[in-house]
Amino acid sequence: MKLGFDDEVEAFRAELLEWLAANRPSPEEMAADPSVSTGHAPAWARRWTRAMFDAGWLVPGWPAELGGRGVGSIETFVYLEELAKAKVPRTTNVQGLGIVAPSIVDYGTPEQVQHYALPILRGEATACLGMSEPDAGSDLASLKTRAVLEGDEWVIDGQKVWTSGANYADFCFLFCRTDPDAPKHKGISIVLVPMDTPGITVRPLPELIRPEHPDLNEVFLDGVRVPATNLVGTLNDGWAMANGSLAHERGM
Repeated sequence: MKLGFDDEVEAFRAELLEWLAANRPSPEEMAADPSVSTGHAPAWARRWTRAMFDAGWLVPGWPAELGGRGVGSIETFVYLEELAKAKVPRTTNVQGLGIVAPSIVDYGTPEQVQHYALPILRGEATACLGMSEPDAGSDLASLKTRAVLEGDEWVIDGQKVWTSGANYADFCFLFCRTDPDAPKHKGISIVLVPMDTPGITVRPLPELIRPEHPDLNEVFLDGVRVPATNLVGTLNDGWAMANGSLAHERGM
């Protein structure tokens, strides 16, 4: 028995390989700036993400307007396999592309998709995922970061930790408690928080492997104010949305 893919899938593979050969960043380009550093994402990664988006190769299983070509799971598997063989990442903002953008597409408003998800997909913005806290790592439902609605703004106080890419992200997909009296799996919401908002302090954590390129961070939020319209999805339904976001992580 000889197992293989059908002609349509192999044609998809051939088209991808031809495009990669003509457009991929060179190993020298990636090696010159192999990782993020404080204050920026690599310029080559932003250009590369945009090139893949424009050509429909960023998320091939998505529709064209979101950087894809509407293919199935087998083609997506072949796509990821060939990228791995070529040693070319889709992005250095893994959480932004793999978790935050699809979660905004799933749960956000059309305006949030336009202003937050699409800039990630086009390589114009990066995002971090504000989940873990000092006392809420694997137990997300124990989070204490709190958002209180005052007029037309959320006022946010708390702390996140192990936040990958917070030192260069443009915004945070922040899980916070919006009903402190509800059971711990209830009363959680998601708010989009621009990282240049007053009241945010980011402290990179020391790393042994690549100390010159820190990626994990503590994030402190002290009286941070963002518009009420930055709420993603339904108020106090963050736990259900967290399960959806983490499903994207597992798929990633």
